[in-house]
Amino acid sequence: MHETIRPMKISLEKKSLVGFGLATAVLVAINALSYGSFNKNRETAKWVAHTHQVRQNIESTLADN
Repeated sequence: MHETIRPMKISLEKKSLVGFGLATAVLVAINALSYGSFNKNRETAKWVAHTHQVRQNIESTLADN
């Protein structure tokens, strides 16, 4: 008994759904990474502004003496 192995035929609709699903998953991953990066940059900008304010206050205090 020798059986021929035939490749499984996948319909165009299933291929399209898989492709759309993969594209959607990639976009969701990119969006998540971008959101995290944006939040980190926003937090960093707050700390930079705070540092500038503290330095300005210190310079002003030292100038008054």
